[in-house]
Amino acid sequence: MARLRIGCVMSDIFFPMDDTQYTGHAWKCLHEAVLLQGHEVLTIALRVYDELGLRAQGDVPDDLDGYAFVAPQPDCTQLFRTLRHGLPVVVIGSKLALRGSDCVDVDNRRVGQLVAEQFLKAGHERVAFVTTSPLQLSSMERHAGLKGGYLMAGKPPESVHYYGLNEFAQLEDAAELDEDLAKDWKTIEYFGWHANPGVMDAFLHKLAEDRVTALLAFNDQDARMLTDHLIRSGRRVPSEVSVIGVDNVGRYVLGTPRLTSIGQNVPQICRVAVRLLLARIQNPSAEPQVILVQPSLHERGSVVPPLRSAA
Repeated sequence: MARLRIGCVMSDIFFPMDDTQYTGHAWKCLHEAVLLQGHEVLTIALRVYDELGLRAQGDVPDDLDGYAFVAPQPDCTQLFRTLRHGLPVVVIGSKLALRGSDCVDVDNRRVGQLVAEQFLKAGHERVAFVTTSPLQLSSMERHAGLKGGYLMAGKPPESVHYYGLNEFAQLEDAAELDEDLAKDWKTIEYFGWHANPGVMDAFLHKLAEDRVTALLAFNDQDARMLTDHLIRSGRRVPSEVSVIGVDNVGRYVLGTPRLTSIGQNVPQICRVAVRLLLARIQNPSAEPQVILVQPSLHERGSVVPPLRSAA
């Protein structure tokens, strides 16, 4: 195969880059996978930020051989425009089954199911999924998996809440979502931008009001942020509120308490994505594939029975 030029499309890049977070880790692993195949890779950032805020904006060129979109949201106009131009695309970290593109992601419903198993085993009756990325399909699917685990255990739907710590506008059209995800999408309770202390106070008040005793956070960074806010507000973690994160990132999971987390095999996800993209470049009319990589549970010390069950 001739030397190809592959675009790694990132909706947002923050500098200094943290390659322990999902998007930064995926960016690094994707570059490794492409370069090891002997091809070129170009980073395309739609928005670039540093400590002072938004510094630059970009667009997706149409003269590359293929494109890997990392964790695009369902309303990513550049993704749909690239597909309309008939260019080879693979989507990483967002299970969008779109004509003309392949997709590789962790099995996010299984992420939620694994967490449901842990929370149910510990005796938690009222739990919540909390995310700073409420419109990501991965958020919706993790919530769906968590809720599905509770429903399978005979628990009522109101056992599982969905909280969005962000001020992003809701999707205008949920047509690209599965029917059950579209239904769950409408249940998100928004609290505004999570960096605002008043927002966190309102969120923690709602948590107590809903009698939630266990949280699944969107990622480990969110889990640590929530844990810190809970402790500063006088709530004990994990004895009053258990917490599980996602990504299994060392610098977050090794705090106090040691964080139970769900790991994503990002290197494998990226290797599979590059293989699919190279195959699609060779055969653009091939049937789209959606490949889900299984998550892994890493138990530590942030899940215990709620106080009323431990008594």
